[in-house]
Amino acid sequence: MKQLMIVIDIQQEYIAEGRPFYIKGIAPSLKNAKSLIEAAREKQIPVWHIKHYRDGGDIFAQESAFSDFIPGFEPATGEKTFIKNRYSCFSSPAFAEQLNQMQPEEIVVIGYGSSMCCLCTIIDGIHRGFKFTLIEDATASRSFPYANENEMHRAAIQILRQYANIVNTKELMNKLSSHTTA
Repeated sequence: MKQLMIVIDIQQEYIAEGRPFYIKGIAPSLKNAKSLIEAAREKQIPVWHIKHYRDGGDIFAQESAFSDFIPGFEPATGEKTFIKNRYSCFSSPAFAEQLNQMQPEEIVVIGYGSSMCCLCTIIDGIHRGFKFTLIEDATASRSFPYANENEMHRAAIQILRQYANIVNTKELMNKLSSHTTA
């Protein structure tokens, strides 16, 4: 099976206390994301990194250190990085073009946030004919005035069950351990 892992917005905005997109409970999902990236690399599954930049303002600003990848999550040599300016990864023309050329049978999604960028990417992608697997414990959501982080994440996962295969880190690791490289 031709697989691809996309790592969405693992940027410092999410770990900087006091920032609008700060996720207080992010640590477990980061640990899972790190182990999944390493496993994908070992199995020679392509890993693509997505970085969000916003035009105007100081949130996800290109010149801000808060927009840098979280240390330890920088792309490895040869891994692609795409810049998007909206929630869906498909807002990057280069991402959409490369994905259309590759035509993976499964796109594994990890990163942030489950209730925004992961959700928008998956819904946008299914309309383009792609199939997704979201790793529910390698993503998280920020809180909103009407719901805390856990409530937002649970709601996003329930919505995404309609559009993607939802598994946890252990389930994907088991699947990857049986994956053979070409």
